[in-house]
Amino acid sequence: MRKPEYVPVNYTSGNQTEPMMADNKIETDKYHFVKTPDGFALFNKSTLSVTYIDQSIYQHLIKNENPRIDPGLISLLQNDIDCESPVTETPSHRINKIFLHVSHDCNLSCPYCYAAGGDYGKDKKMMSLETAVKAIGFIIERDPAIKELTVEFFGGEPLLNHGMTERLIEHIEKHFTGIAFKYGCVTNATVMNHEIHNMLKKYDFNVMMTIDGPQPYHDLQRIYADGKGSFEDVLKNIKSFKDAVSDLSARIVYTKLNVDLYTIYKYIYEELGITNISFRPVMTEDKKFKLDADDIRKSNEEIRKCFMYYLEKKLRRQKITTSLFDGTMKSILHREKKRNFCDFGSFVSITPEGYIYPCTHFVYNEAYKFGSIDDKNLDETVISYCLKSGLINYSPCGDCWMKNLCGGGCKGSAEFYYKNIYTKDEFCDTRETIITQAIVEITRARLNDGVEKLYEIFKAPDKNLIPADRWR
Repeated sequence: MRKPEYVPVNYTSGNQTEPMMADNKIETDKYHFVKTPDGFALFNKSTLSVTYIDQSIYQHLIKNENPRIDPGLISLLQNDIDCESPVTETPSHRINKIFLHVSHDCNLSCPYCYAAGGDYGKDKKMMSLETAVKAIGFIIERDPAIKELTVEFFGGEPLLNHGMTERLIEHIEKHFTGIAFKYGCVTNATVMNHEIHNMLKKYDFNVMMTIDGPQPYHDLQRIYADGKGSFEDVLKNIKSFKDAVSDLSARIVYTKLNVDLYTIYKYIYEELGITNISFRPVMTEDKKFKLDADDIRKSNEEIRKCFMYYLEKKLRRQKITTSLFDGTMKSILHREKKRNFCDFGSFVSITPEGYIYPCTHFVYNEAYKFGSIDDKNLDETVISYCLKSGLINYSPCGDCWMKNLCGGGCKGSAEFYYKNIYTKDEFCDTRETIITQAIVEITRARLNDGVEKLYEIFKAPDKNLIPADRWR
């Protein structure tokens, strides 16, 4: 069957207006051209619309031969406008999530760890129940109208302090009955016992375990102090974690040593039976682990292959989740702009001493210290600086074709590599790879009458920007 010259891909009836053609001018600088197997996807950088055009129309467009273009396409493109202006509104100060650093200690000694082995370069310590209770009270006192709050127990290895954690939750459930609390933790999955299992199950924890691949990969970098790999202990505990939590997720930290991400992704999904998988590029200056340009190119292709594998499973209605992939597909299909990469500035990390920072990546960075739970007033200047960094008006993100799908990237990574949260992060090329492939696949589905199935699978985006398996 001959392909049509042009096809609206992700338009709905509400997106289109009556023809209002005054002339046949098309402003091509509004668009980004994505090559498809037999044409191009014309992506509107502002409205997020996608229109398939064949090779002949593409040639007419780039040569400004508009009289030779179908009037219907001209009308469609002229009326697909969005008077976008720089985002200047003041973001909300409302806190929706707390990273409670209950343990600045870890039983592993992963050499690439940005937390310097769990203590962030300071003394090893555990958060006391008194500090934890005070931290929760401090956040709620700042926002008495709060209705929902997620507490994510963090470290180090947070389950080393599971006894205090459970006592804190008992306190919360007793004294804050008007607030819907959710609980989660990020764990290396080497610490498990009967008490931990029961706590996770009783309070419906969302648990993310870190695993860097099958044993040959994992044991290269997730090691104990004596150099012994931790894979066997993780494998032994996975059954208990899966039994304790309804949706166990896995995070792959990828480095120079484990960029074979397609193999790792399939292993976690097929062999371990974990269906919620995310990626995190390493943050390190250690040359043994730091990704160079060739590593990043390879990892981008590997993640693209993971995306195709993921999409195949989705189309077969099999359970699989990767937040980077889910969010990209939903945003394009539903034309939902993403103003921020995450809710940076609207969640906080609280250390064992009670110091408050915007994110786990900024702990003990005094330039980003909000204050302490012992302070009546926090540093509003620093808070505002962090909140506004997500508005993507800065260079180079402000002029990027995918800014409304990307949101500017991880602030922790930007600060680590560039000492500047008002810029892109180190791995925007990875997101561009996935966004580009997603546009191609959605266009392909539209041309083959399969786009409605995608709409059924990928419902409208969740407004919560920080899912438990987000790309940290």
